[in-house]
Amino acid sequence: MSGLPRLAWLSLPMAACAPVAAPAPAPPARDVALSAALLRAEPTASERERAWLGVSLEAQPRDRAGVRLSGVLRGSPAAAAGLVAGDVLLSVAGRSVQRPAQVLQLLGAARPGERLSLGVLHAGRPRLVRVTLGRFPETEELLQRSYVGQPAPRLEGKVVQGTLEPRLAALRGRVVVLEFWATWCRVCQLLAPRLDALQARWGPEGVVVLGVAQEPFPVVAASVAAQRLSFGVVTDESGDTAGRYGAFVVPSLYVLDRHGIVRDVLVGYSEARLRQLDGLLLELLREP
Repeated sequence: MSGLPRLAWLSLPMAACAPVAAPAPAPPARDVALSAALLRAEPTASERERAWLGVSLEAQPRDRAGVRLSGVLRGSPAAAAGLVAGDVLLSVAGRSVQRPAQVLQLLGAARPGERLSLGVLHAGRPRLVRVTLGRFPETEELLQRSYVGQPAPRLEGKVVQGTLEPRLAALRGRVVVLEFWATWCRVCQLLAPRLDALQARWGPEGVVVLGVAQEPFPVVAASVAAQRLSFGVVTDESGDTAGRYGAFVVPSLYVLDRHGIVRDVLVGYSEARLRQLDGLLLELLREP
């Protein structure tokens, strides 16, 4: 992803490292929330005053009008207004739009709580939609809205440590804590002993901790050895897996149940959230 905006560095109770410069292809243009908030552990004070619609955008072919909604986040202002993926945005506040950048500019000038009229092409029919814009959410909340309750995206990589294949089919039947991390990330190093302890405590009960790093195999292997990590680790040098999970901030933890459904997402380091994670793992182990 190019053009990364400034990162807000956080201290406890929640801390996270800078966005990972993933070599994966850049995603479609996104609105204020999805273009910037996925790159931060928490929005800055000024960003909390930005308006949020909760959609991802794709340019239409030149011979077609408007901007296509390639995705609509659950619980977003767009979803509340009845917008769905596949709708075509024709105008914002009475101004015609033909490119995603135009939509971003118009939304960027709006404020949370403001009501906008959107001209939309839905199932081939034009209609006018009134939407009340929301506030800029935190990264963790965005990822939870995007992934929790959904089947986990495809997982792949090269094994650095451990015996399990980095495939969802190989992990089926186990509760999985998937950590996206980096060797240079100090917060990841702070979290590593907690994940080691988690693996030691819950591993015999059916929990698997698996770390995913977007760095060359020798670099990751050296870091694993230096930290004496006990849990499984794979490399994702292409950044494809991290891209599918939206894991542009490290550390990011995704909790998967025995059926491969994402049940929670944690971003950064938070003692309170780690305590909640223990309770969730116990709950998931009790489920069939």
